[in-house]
Amino acid sequence: MYISEVTLSNFKGFYGTKSIELNENLTYVTGENNAGKSTIFYAISTLRDGKAE
Repeated sequence: MYISEVTLSNFKGFYGTKSIELNENLTYVTGENNAGKSTIFYAISTLRDGKAE
């Protein structure tokens, strides 16, 4: 499975709608502490598993 884009809408610390494009080969997620990097992967995990941890 390949996820090309993640769109977050009012999810945790992301207010409003934010779209993040993912590269097919390699994607780096960088940023300051508390910027929401882990939240992106938490959203993907929630969609994949169908439940929040």
